[in-house]
Amino acid sequence: MGQPLLSINIPIYNRSSYLDRMLARFLEDKDLFEDKVALFISDNCSKEPLPEVVQKYSDQGLRIAYERNETNIGGDGNIVKCFKHGGGEYVWVLGSDDIPCRGIVREIIRFLDSGEYGVLHLSEQSKKNGFHEYESADAFFESMHVWVTFISGNIVSGQFVTQVPLDNYESTSFAQVPVYLAAGYGSKRNAIWEGKVFESGSDAANNGGYNLFRVFCDNLLTILDQAVSDGYMKRESFLRIKKSVYKNFTVKYILPLLILRKTGNFEVSGGFGSLFRNYGGHLYSYVFFAREVFRSVCGKIGF
Repeated sequence: MGQPLLSINIPIYNRSSYLDRMLARFLEDKDLFEDKVALFISDNCSKEPLPEVVQKYSDQGLRIAYERNETNIGGDGNIVKCFKHGGGEYVWVLGSDDIPCRGIVREIIRFLDSGEYGVLHLSEQSKKNGFHEYESADAFFESMHVWVTFISGNIVSGQFVTQVPLDNYESTSFAQVPVYLAAGYGSKRNAIWEGKVFESGSDAANNGGYNLFRVFCDNLLTILDQAVSDGYMKRESFLRIKKSVYKNFTVKYILPLLILRKTGNFEVSGGFGSLFRNYGGHLYSYVFFAREVFRSVCGKIGF
């Protein structure tokens, strides 16, 4: 097998039932995994019997490269390992609980075969369907805004992965973002696929384990601002993305996590400080927060 068009690299810890579903889906397109798609699984020293699941599908003819870490290197470390593994012209680091819908992998391969792209973003956020190309990287990333952080939602040209010092970003929880930025701004075209991509029923109960405001305010915005300093992203685009991240994501967590203290698996220490440093000087931050509070109150009284 020469270099495949697409390498699907899956970082995983436990979740054997999800792995079984994932591999069953890939088995439906077994022919693609003969030459077009390479499949790599990085087991982060799981307690569940993942090798048995892998063997089950290997015995049915699905080509799988499987490695087990001797120790648990952390979720971010395992994600970085999957990016470094590379393997294909394009690399898709796929979350172990994000099961692609039937036929999506074949559709992606058909599209990637048709041209050269820096990043293909998989979006379920609109009611549109199909592929849309962007020649402006600024417009592309503005359309993505907070979804530039969604690992499973982005397929990246493999040539750009080695250009980013991934280890330097491991502690940010967003090592993938500089890769996407490098590829997006280093290529003539990027694209967005709009439509249903993943099956319902991700492992939401295990989400979290990080400081949400530090990660999405301090870390993400620092990485994006660096793209401005490096001469890639326009300052105006950065400010629009910053506003969209707050409006579409960050503001929704202020009331439940910071005020009502329903933190779940998230850490929130220093959350108000992160918000003030990044958004305190923007009037829209207070307007959007007031809107969220109003919606919450109306919902509780049945309006």
